[in-house]
Formats: sequence, structure tokens, C-alpha cells
Amino acid sequence: MSSEMTAPVQPSYEMEDRDDSGPAIHARGLGKAYLIFSKPEDRLKQMIFKRRRFFEEYWAFQGIDLDIQTGETVGIIGRNGSGKSTLLQVIAGTLEPTTGTCSVRGRVAPLLELGAGFNPEFTGRENVRLAGTILGLSRDEVSARLEAILAFAGIGDFIEQPVKTYSSGMYARLAFAVAAHVDADIFIVDEILSVGDFSFQSKCLAKLEERRAAGATVLFVSHDISQVRKICDRAIYMKDGRLAAFGPVREVCDRYFEDSSGLMAAEAPVRRIVEPLDSGTVSPRSEAHPIGPDMLAEFADSVHPFRTGPRTKGHIDYVSVNGNQQELAHVDFGDQVVVEVYATVSKSMADATISVYIIDAAGQMIIGTNSRYEGLPPDALSQHGQHRISFAFENRLLSAEYGVTVILSTFDPKGPTEYEDYITIARRLTCLPSPENQRWALFNPEMTLRHDPIAE
Repeated sequence: MSSEMTAPVQPSYEMEDRDDSGPAIHARGLGKAYLIFSKPEDRLKQMIFKRRRFFEEYWAFQGIDLDIQTGETVGIIGRNGSGKSTLLQVIAGTLEPTTGTCSVRGRVAPLLELGAGFNPEFTGRENVRLAGTILGLSRDEVSARLEAILAFAGIGDFIEQPVKTYSSGMYARLAFAVAAHVDADIFIVDEILSVGDFSFQSKCLAKLEERRAAGATVLFVSHDISQVRKICDRAIYMKDGRLAAFGPVREVCDRYFEDSSGLMAAEAPVRRIVEPLDSGTVSPRSEAHPIGPDMLAEFADSVHPFRTGPRTKGHIDYVSVNGNQQELAHVDFGDQVVVEVYATVSKSMADATISVYIIDAAGQMIIGTNSRYEGLPPDALSQHGQHRISFAFENRLLSAEYGVTVILSTFDPKGPTEYEDYITIARRLTCLPSPENQRWALFNPEMTLRHDPIAE
């Protein structure tokens, strides 16, 4: 059992009006400690015999000095238990510091425990009004933004149901939608980008980027180092409750990689090596794969928000990953991935081409190819009727969730590409971690290693 420690030094937390002349977040000597009691009666003993010690002292973090400038995006990285989330809570003002001072300039939108203020008996709509008020919006402001909040959450008719009936993903969507529509100067985010489905994560990132472009300060914890590198100006590396590094994002992430690689080498057990796929074993599926009307309709509904293009000459009927008819497929590291695309060409399309990309939550293309690049003759897809194209590759991706982008277009190396049907997220793909060791790169191709000792 634990409790907050009585501060030996009087801490302070101040929230000031925004002032662009100073840092958005200023902390000196910041620390947070807890008292750990092994038995309930020890707590009572401590109250009676104050000079004796019936507890163990645990510091979540200590000695933190920070200056985060207005408009910066700063990521916090580190292993579990290093104090990242507790530091965010202290900066957000939801926890009192044990030592040190922290001042924050401007309105803060803490996206920490999403939906923490929701009443489970209230409907989603009622909780939007409640949460908006808690976050500092007036009733009129909540009413003016209500439709935008509901559209962002995208939970449909469930908005009129009590939130106790919601799934965890729906709960997170609604809570983030409210917090993201607050006119805050500082957004403090704790791993919320790991909840919800792929499309929701993409919307979250886009909204944070929108706030960032408007001059807001963003401070967030993430275990996705590639995401930190992509969107952050600087990074904080927490290690064992201490500030191990704070500076340019690339340098801090490199320091984290160096430390983590050393720990992993010491901790990694000996495991069976995954056999790589032999060259030539990756091939399109040849068996029939009937696509019924219900499957076509369900697919069309699921991709509607992510679809553009006139679709007058042709369209994409259906997409599957490894024959999976669900929106989300799971693939082990080293396993084969087969993306099947069913497309119909209804009118003459010169040099019709099918393209497939694997994208991350930020929309970055990780893998990409098209039927022309893979050797399909230029006129093969120009014939009227339905076509099935299979793209196969070995999964060497970093463990994360990805989107599968599928495009039907013309292909003219000397002219503009005409997109007939462009589906940004046709399917979603969860790539599982390598069983051998943790990977840091987004894509990890099979390498050929050669060692040639050189005599002195």
C-alpha cells in the first residue's frame, strides 16, 4: 500500500496567463515521492509514532529541471516505471509535487486518463457537456462545438446511450474528441495515441498537428520512437526517475536506443531463430475466393470515410489481408503477408495500375509498390471486367498497427497520374513483435552478414 509523501520542502505549482515572452512550462527541482506501507496497521503506527519509520520511501522521479518553450512539441520517452506518466501528471496539475516548483503559462488540456470525469450513467452527449465544462468551456462554447466533437468521435447513435455501455475504444474516442476541441495553449498527452483503432489514431495525430501549427505547446509520452522523431522538436529521456537527457529529438532518441540496446543484450534469452522465407516462395494465392454481395457492401461502408476518386472508369471492389475478411489482420514478424485486391474496370483505362502502400498512423508510407513495378504488363488490367491482384511480402515491420492503402489509377511515367479510386485505409494490419529481440527501425529487412578478420 502507498500514499503520497509529506513534502520535506514546500513545493509549488502555478498556472499563469499565457505570456509568449517566457517558457510555457518552467520546472526546477521537481520531484514526486510516495510512502510505501507493507501493512495497513503501519499507516496508523506512523501517525502515532511520528519519529519512527514504518514505511519505505519511493521516488517516482526527482531533481527535474525543465524549460519548454511556447509552441514546442516535446516527447517523453523511457522504459516503464521511469517516471514519465507521473511527471506529466505533476506538470498538468493533477498531482502535487513533493519537492520543487512548476509554473505553467496558459490554459492546459490534460489528455491523461481519458474519460476520467465521465459519469457512467450519463449518455455520451451529456458527458460531452459535463467534460467540456470541467475543461473550462462555457455552456455556450460546448453547444457551439458539439457537432464537431460528435463528428470527430464518430460513434454514431451510441452518443445517446449511457457511456457504461461503451467499449474502451468508444470511450477513448469520445473523451479525446472533447479534450481536442478545447482552446488550450498546452496539450499534455499520455499514451492516448495507442488506444482506439488505426483511423482514430490518425485523426488524433492530425488534430495535434493542427494545434501545433496554431502555436500550441504539446508535451506527450510515447513508446513509439518513430512517432517521437517525426513530430517532436525536442525529447526528454527519463531513466530510473531521473532526467537522463533533454535536447534535440534525434540525439535524445539515439541515447535511448544505446541504453536500451545494452539492456536488451543483457536480458535477452536464447531463442529459436525464425527461418526466413526462401526466395520465390512468396506467390499469389491461386484458389478461388468468392466475394458475396454482403462482403462487398460491408467493405464499401468501412472504407467510405477514407475514399476519394471519380470511379467512372473503374473501382476497387474488395481488399483482404491474408484472406482475412475482418478489418484488422494480425501478422507475426517474419510471416508472409498477402494483400489481395479485387478491382473492376468498366471503361477503357490505358495502363491501368493497382498500387499498394503500407502506412503508419501518421500517414507515412513505409512500404509501397504497384502492379507495373512488379512486372505486370501495361495492358493486363485494361481489359473490361473484374481482376484480382495479389501482392505478397515478408513482414519485417516494426511492431505496430498499420493501414493498407490501395489505389486504382493510370500509369504514365511522362504524364500526370489519374486516380480512379484511392482508398487511404482499405484494411488495417497489426504487425506483432519479433520473438528474438526488440526492433527499433520501421522496416527491418533480412540482412546478409559477412565478417572478414584482418590480420594486424
